Amino acid sequence: MTGALWRSAFVAAFFALHPLTVESVAWVANRKNLLSGFFWILALWSYAHYAKKPHPGRYLMVFLVMVLGLLAKPTVVTLPFVLLLMDFWPLERVLPIASGQAVQTPKRFTPAGLLIIEKIPLVALSAASITISYLSSRQMGIIIPAEVLPLGLRIQNAVVSYLVYIEKMIWPFDLRSLSICKDHFFMENRDNLRSPAHHNGLAVRVARRKPYFFVGWFWYLGALLPSSV
Repeated sequence: MTGALWRSAFVAAFFALHPLTVESVAWVANRKNLLSGFFWILALWSYAHYAKKPHPGRYLMVFLVMVLGLLAKPTVVTLPFVLLLMDFWPLERVLPIASGQAVQTPKRFTPAGLLIIEKIPLVALSAASITISYLSSRQMGIIIPAEVLPLGLRIQNAVVSYLVYIEKMIWPFDLRSLSICKDHFFMENRDNLRSPAHHNGLAVRVARRKPYFFVGWFWYLGALLPSSV
């Protein structure tokens, strides 16, 4: 989609070989990660195909692939919002990339409102999946009540999770710490919690000049949200 073949190949190889993804390969119990990842990527490809030439049949393909992804793992609920980011870049359905390169062929942009309306069926899928997951988890008694883990602490844990995953991506050591409670980590590192907010501001400021940074950062924030709170 970006046209950057070798950079894309590097990112794909980095993702495939990084220790953070080893569980999906080594543990059969994590087959859901592999399946949801497969359908997630297939949905992105299908959506790019649809965006190139919108057609009900192509949209239906995106819808069906998302259903399969949700059946594999509910974390696919963030997909509609990622597709909105893709509309900005690299699909350029909203604004052209401010890269300094001349556009050789005229582009036909879609109003932002229509792009949002276009995602409503997919958002409805996400809402249904969230409801079903919550009800089934509550029935099985695996939801931690607010009395035990209040909202404030959940938000703190989410912020810490964003920082920890960045750290582990750059230097993947002591990966078992990702599966334990990070309350003490938060108390010891509260001064560092401004980092995500700083990145948000930076991503917005450079959105026109470096759209990949804007899309990549908010993609990271959104995709991690279901498993961080």
